[in-house]
Amino acid sequence: MRSGIAPLLLCLLLTGGLYADRIERLPTPIPHALSPMLEDLSASVVYLLTPDDRAGAASPFIDDPWFRPYLQFPQLGLTSQKLRRSLGSGVVIDPKGLIATSAHFIGDRKTLQVQVPDREGLYDARVLGVDSSADLAVLRIILEDEPPLAAVEFAKPEALKAGDLLFAIGNPFGLEPVISMGVVSTTGLRPPGELRMLQSDLFVHGGNIGGLVVNAQGQMAGMPIRLRGSRPQESGGFFLPVDQVRDIAYRLERSGSVKEAWLGIAVADLSTEMKSYFGRDEGVLITAVKPNSPAYEAGLRRGDLVIMADDVIVDNLLSFERILSTLVANREIALLYLREKRIREATVRVGALEGLATRSARTLYHHGLILESLTREWQQRLALNEITRGAVISDVEPGSRADRSGFRAGDVVVSVDQKDVGSLAEFQSAIRARSPERFTVLRGGLILGLDLIR
Repeated sequence: MRSGIAPLLLCLLLTGGLYADRIERLPTPIPHALSPMLEDLSASVVYLLTPDDRAGAASPFIDDPWFRPYLQFPQLGLTSQKLRRSLGSGVVIDPKGLIATSAHFIGDRKTLQVQVPDREGLYDARVLGVDSSADLAVLRIILEDEPPLAAVEFAKPEALKAGDLLFAIGNPFGLEPVISMGVVSTTGLRPPGELRMLQSDLFVHGGNIGGLVVNAQGQMAGMPIRLRGSRPQESGGFFLPVDQVRDIAYRLERSGSVKEAWLGIAVADLSTEMKSYFGRDEGVLITAVKPNSPAYEAGLRRGDLVIMADDVIVDNLLSFERILSTLVANREIALLYLREKRIREATVRVGALEGLATRSARTLYHHGLILESLTREWQQRLALNEITRGAVISDVEPGSRADRSGFRAGDVVVSVDQKDVGSLAEFQSAIRARSPERFTVLRGGLILGLDLIR
């Protein structure tokens, strides 16, 4: 027996010497004890709930199999009333009370409540802004004379590489944090028409969404979100990169909207005929250019096909809107476009549309549609004629009937069941009188008929 051990020891010694230098050169040693770090970070992940029982069957946890033990065993501390009120997780991004979370938790709510780890009672939170297409919302709680909250530290987005260790932390019921571990799978995945996403093999369920993704150094790498049209258990480990969480969240804090930058153009997806003409399926067609606007001054005209913006390929209208949503006024954006099938380039200095940054005081919610009055500012933003009348859709709730029916932010409803709609008040009267199924909308200079599916 001993004669067999000696060669084995010799082999181990030789192997250890061969790889010792590689072990010493590991770029980032994995912490020996991760529990203390994750426990500290859990203080930055809050629990969101409705002020009453309005969540009902819309609770994001009802159909998620991961939570069945909580529902089957009352001794785990989840009562039916708490389930009805539970919305999900949020992340403290500023110690003065600024919280980022998933937009699909918010719906048409203007306020909700927040439970902060290791603090007594509940805080009332005000919804500052929602970007449904990025599945991101921002809330603020008032701390009065209380100590600041435990805010996350942002990671450098360029430092995140495939293979890096990740942790997802959620707080879905205010009972205890739920944590998953995985690695970065891809760093530049872009589903059609969506933001650039990161993907990991993290086990993402409804309790993680709206919460925190951190790297092995305890810095925020991103936020788990729901892809449009998916259920929580189908999100596939996708999360929004930290730079986009930060930029969109602070934009929403400032303005309540991601639509403050202005180019002065209206755009539309390519029709079948236009795809055949240009010989390509990607891009957005400029259908109108406002005179003396930033786009007009840069030389863009009606009929141009935008194919790239700031070195990012423009797939369709939604992807172009997402690129624009990250812009701020007075910076330049480089556009690559086709005119008469020849490639041209324009540099547009982004303008600011005063008055649109603050949401209208009056809004209307209808099956996932969030509508506002078609103000002069909206007409300018959408490059519409001043005589255009209707009710403008300022947002569409992800996963709602309206979302599944193809409605988009920026659509202008001009008729309901063949009855003309000239204002938000007329739209409200039309839906009060009947349950309409057929809507006519103005989108990028085109008239479209949309049926509100069940």
